Amino acid sequence: MKGEHPQHGHPYQSIGNEEDKHSKHGVKFIMLTELCERFSFYGLRGVMPLYLNEFLGINQTDSTAIVHGFIMFAYICPLFGGYIADSFLGKFHTIFYVSLIYCVGSAVLASTSVPLFAKLSHLTPFWGLFLGLFIIGLATGTMKPCVSAFLGDQFKPHQTHLIDSVFHIFYFMVSLGSVSGTLLIPVVRTKFGYSMAFALPAVFLVLTAFIFRVGKRLYTIHPPKGSILMASLHIIAIGVSEKFKSVFSLKKKEKSDPSLTWHYAALSKYPKENIDDVKTTLQVLTIFLPFPLFWSLYSQYSSTWVFQAKLMNRNLHGYPFIYFSLSF
Repeated sequence: MKGEHPQHGHPYQSIGNEEDKHSKHGVKFIMLTELCERFSFYGLRGVMPLYLNEFLGINQTDSTAIVHGFIMFAYICPLFGGYIADSFLGKFHTIFYVSLIYCVGSAVLASTSVPLFAKLSHLTPFWGLFLGLFIIGLATGTMKPCVSAFLGDQFKPHQTHLIDSVFHIFYFMVSLGSVSGTLLIPVVRTKFGYSMAFALPAVFLVLTAFIFRVGKRLYTIHPPKGSILMASLHIIAIGVSEKFKSVFSLKKKEKSDPSLTWHYAALSKYPKENIDDVKTTLQVLTIFLPFPLFWSLYSQYSSTWVFQAKLMNRNLHGYPFIYFSLSF
């Protein structure tokens, strides 16, 4: 129809040339990668509190602290991942190399659930536990900012109308992997034990690395262009330093422009546009200050709610719920 725009059709229906077809198939590999990784992470997270308490004999209070420490670490590491990808490795190599490290961490954690190791030494399960959780938290956090950004790199300038549709599908895949792992892994644990419950996510992580690497020839891969993180921190450090100097200085220093706040102390080293961006970001961040309180409570579904579910009547019309699948 005359005047019809391709954005009203199905994503990628307008793609005709070979390069665009490669982009289309590359996006599919990225989505499958994310689905497998989310399945693994949420599967491990779903059985973790009771594994700590029932299998390793850690009390509920300490088990809760370990679970939340692990989650907090995993969600701090995206800062590191973004910096490494932007400054050194690029998104593709960061995702691929870290996915291999992720596999190692999952294997280490799975080894702690093998009864033979528990018999060999009282220390072995705990060393394996903390080492495995550290590697997994580092890996999943490092990957987190890179995958969605790498997906965005696949769009050419004439494909911007597809971004919304493709990202809706991408986040559906994220949710599908999360829900599937949360519901399925507790069932596997009930039927086959913790060893199999940890082995299955490890297998999915191997699939994550394999699927992502297979799609390499289809991806648009950009080299690292440098991270704005360190520059932003430097701008803030200079501004704070100058602010303290002005507060404690005996001499009053006149501003050349009264509208310039402390953020602009770095004007001699950075463009005004960069400092404007940092100032705006800091203002926006104030909105997020209450968020840690919300998430610290919300994330109780991965720990205290599971322990509470053990004490509840979990039969619904004769159908027994697996109590640690209630973390969903």
